[in-house]
Amino acid sequence: MNNRGSWNVTIGLMLLMCSGALLATPVMSSGGWLLPAMITMVVLLAITQATRQFSDSRLLSVLVGLVVLGIASIVLAQPTGVLDVFGAVGRQVTGLVEQLPSDQPPLRETPATVFVVSLLCGLLALIADVLANVLRVPAAALIAVVPMVAVPIAVGLPAASWWYWLLFAALTVLYLYLSYRWLKQIEDDERSSRGHSVEGRGMGGFFGAISTGGVTVITALLIAMLAPGPTGLWWGANGANTSISTNRVNPIIDLGDDLRRDSPVEVLRYATSQTQGQLPYLSLVTLSAIGADTEWQPGEFVSDGPAVGSDLPLPSELGSAPDTVTVNTNVVMEQGVSAYLPHPASPLRLGAVEGEYGWNEETGDIRNLQDEALAQSFHVDSVLPRPSEDAILAATPPEGTDFAPYLELPNDPALEQIRATMDQVVDPGATPYQKALQLQAWFTEGAFDYSELAPVEGGYDGTGLEVITKFLEMRSGYCVHFSSAMAVMGRLLDIPTRIQVGFTPGTYTSVNDIGQPVYSVTTDNMHAWTEFWVDGYGWVPFETTPSSGIGETQVAQVEEGGEDAQQPEESVAPMPTESPQDGSSTPEPTEATPTPEPTDAAEDVSGSANGFAWTGTTIVAVVALGVLLILAVLAIAPRLLRTRVRKQREATVRGGAPDSAAIAWQELLDTAADLRLRLPRGRTTATLTRRLIALMGLEPDSGAAASLRRLGSALDAETFSDPEQPDRQPVSWDDVEIVQEGMVEHASDADVRRATWFPASIVSRWRK
Repeated sequence: MNNRGSWNVTIGLMLLMCSGALLATPVMSSGGWLLPAMITMVVLLAITQATRQFSDSRLLSVLVGLVVLGIASIVLAQPTGVLDVFGAVGRQVTGLVEQLPSDQPPLRETPATVFVVSLLCGLLALIADVLANVLRVPAAALIAVVPMVAVPIAVGLPAASWWYWLLFAALTVLYLYLSYRWLKQIEDDERSSRGHSVEGRGMGGFFGAISTGGVTVITALLIAMLAPGPTGLWWGANGANTSISTNRVNPIIDLGDDLRRDSPVEVLRYATSQTQGQLPYLSLVTLSAIGADTEWQPGEFVSDGPAVGSDLPLPSELGSAPDTVTVNTNVVMEQGVSAYLPHPASPLRLGAVEGEYGWNEETGDIRNLQDEALAQSFHVDSVLPRPSEDAILAATPPEGTDFAPYLELPNDPALEQIRATMDQVVDPGATPYQKALQLQAWFTEGAFDYSELAPVEGGYDGTGLEVITKFLEMRSGYCVHFSSAMAVMGRLLDIPTRIQVGFTPGTYTSVNDIGQPVYSVTTDNMHAWTEFWVDGYGWVPFETTPSSGIGETQVAQVEEGGEDAQQPEESVAPMPTESPQDGSSTPEPTEATPTPEPTDAAEDVSGSANGFAWTGTTIVAVVALGVLLILAVLAIAPRLLRTRVRKQREATVRGGAPDSAAIAWQELLDTAADLRLRLPRGRTTATLTRRLIALMGLEPDSGAAASLRRLGSALDAETFSDPEQPDRQPVSWDDVEIVQEGMVEHASDADVRRATWFPASIVSRWRK
């Protein structure tokens, strides 16, 4: 029984699985995972099929496939060395476990998602191979493609591009046709071994493949069209915005991924009583600590009391500051955005807040005590410090130990590089705050480029000290780089600093029913900025990100009675404060909690943000796999060439060519050479016939011996007859096959394998 599978079916399966992977592209935020996944599937299928060909064992091919999956997991985990193999796999699994609770499709492409998706594709390929080549039910292998089609639908994503479906349909038909031909070949071989004649099948099975493939593709398309739309079957029930970085412990780590989203997600809307000037940013969480080997990170949140129910005490400096503005903001926030409540500057009072929230006096952060990211429609009064430039220039760093946590820096050589860069920019005789303003101008006035992709491509994305030194060298990055660099430089100037993570003001959309502008905030508005402590004002924003990375920050001009005013939006309706300086007004809560409209898709950003990275270990592994593939191709080339020669000879003999006898006899001589049956050279046909009969141990009156004598007689007649009156005897290819079967029965298993994979009749030509 043939246990060696089929290379044609395997190649068809490779193409089918790769086209199925294309149908799953909507699940991920970008397509960087496709190459690792496709390489995993193709290599696995090639090695399992080669195993069957060499070993003639279907069970062994399955075990080898599992081993290949294990090796693939090591390569995809990208270990830094041999001793890091298990640690790397553990990091990828841990990364996925941490990512999934706060992510939603399309999933962010990270090393963890690439690792898992590629392994899942490899597992599906192994399942398909078992069904097709081991169990010999190739049509059932289409089951392995079902998850690739069903997952995007199940999580509420639109179907893949139509031409992906067209390619999938064509390759499905091709795979089914190749499978049909293979099964019929097995059937024909079994019939032939029992002595039955077998006729050529031509294009048999082609129309059946078209029919089966058509039904499969049409069924999948109907599922895609009739299934629920982009709301999803189950994932959407967990909240529409759980994937954004603000819903994580340290949002600055993944903030860049959100800025690089193909499609921004609206997270909140707000209306403000502010009628002129620059809009404040919306703060979420404060980052105050940085280590030698860590990113900027928030401290442990400790509630100093309930955030709702009474006025919150303002910082003593801010309460008596001469230049402040009190604003009232009404916020409508989607579920899953953050456990923190967004607010401008220092919050004074909150109202209409759902759930139990605590307030930290030192940072001003407001957080849900159960760590729940609830949907909200609340209002907040805030006091904004607006010191003049002269007031900042006149300030001096605070004394005492109260601000020690905001001056701490790790003992790291990178600090000296940062200090050296800073000293090249600032005036040596300037005061600390004068130097701070000089640094701010340096960052924002053309010396740096704003880019969300350059740090990823350059390998310096993050906020650690080494990243900051690289950023200062490359002079290209986005808000996390500008804010982290400015915060470190501020501390080098002995000025207390911290980083705020939140949102820029967003985009003006409309007016509410009392004429206040309404702004939409999306993931594109996520932002990190530095705050410096200025005596008399408290924490004051020092923006160092170039304006191209911030967007519009000025209050929208709403003309009274204009078009916008005639289209009120009742969903966001805060009450204005009595005056810009008056912090005593109590805003009324809103009555409705609307659901904002979804935003339009943003411009595509090609490439992967934090997906598959080509580390040194990975490159070596891929090169090794490439070498293995080349060796595999070289290994199967002699067999393929020998099969091609045999098929050509068969077609010639069955076609009744004039030299059929010579061609048939040469096929027997080549088969004998392949099986290491040593025949003397330069002997007559009769001598060679007797020698072959003896080598094969045939009885003189056996069928194989009779077939051999007929072929020898036909060769002599064809060779020595009068050319003008040739005495051609009929030549049957069936006689050739009967003699070849006798040779194979006589040969050892090792000789048969050698003849199959390294036929001497082919290899000897290469050696010449």
